[in-house]
Amino acid sequence: MIKINKTKFNIFILGDSQVGKTSIIRVYQNNNFNPDEMPTIGIENHMFNLEFENIQYKFKLFDTSGREKFRNTFLSKLRLGDGIILVFSMDNKESLKHIDYWVHSIDEAVKSKKMKIILIGNKIDIGKREITNEEAVNFAKEKNLTYCEVSAKTGFLIHETINKLFRELYESNKEEKKEEK
Repeated sequence: MIKINKTKFNIFILGDSQVGKTSIIRVYQNNNFNPDEMPTIGIENHMFNLEFENIQYKFKLFDTSGREKFRNTFLSKLRLGDGIILVFSMDNKESLKHIDYWVHSIDEAVKSKKMKIILIGNKIDIGKREITNEEAVNFAKEKNLTYCEVSAKTGFLIHETINKLFRELYESNKEEKKEEK
């Protein structure tokens, strides 16, 4: 028999302003990319339901503003999270450098809690890349993060990447228990 510890998960999507966090969510939610997406103010949340092994699971994705003045609002809530999506933009080298800040902030906010974290390089469709795949892969290895490159504009690997995190959260909260006779 499988014992399920929980069926609701909180995931935060973090990164600098204008890296495409909201666009990633919109594409995941309804395959809708809007090049004129307005920046998130504060925190917005989105619910997703997925079924694993005939059980419904709820995933609440917190879309956070990358603007500095809103950071304390959601950093204090990170301890309530189960997973994190860190996003940087392939056409903005500074956004990758700032991932150090986000990783440090996560460590400070959640202390010893084990979190599933995935690093996403968005905007791979852009012609003017400032970050090579090799640079991003090496950075992710240094930080011990799972890394994926996506394009919110084309939808490339958006669903697969987020579903991978959802599955990892599900798997980490499932434990085998022998049936009592």
